[in-house]
Amino acid sequence: VSCTTLPPFPELPKDATPSYKAGHYFGCEWGYMEAGRDQYSNISYKDVERLEEDADYREGWEQGYAICFEEGSRYLQLMGGNCSC
Repeated sequence: VSCTTLPPFPELPKDATPSYKAGHYFGCEWGYMEAGRDQYSNISYKDVERLEEDADYREGWEQGYAICFEEGSRYLQLMGGNCSC
């Protein structure tokens, strides 16, 4: 098994709005960080206000987080722990 520096971000729905896309991106980064991916250990930005006020952004964030947390966790299991490539 080879170690890649960063996993690809998941595909977005074709009809995703800019707000959903932004939420998905930031949620995905947060998911990778919480899964323990080394490259994401310094993520510190989470727009809590926008999560509360913008339903489309929140939906994208939640979807991105869930997908990337699962992917990040699975990747670490395959690699046997943190991978510092």
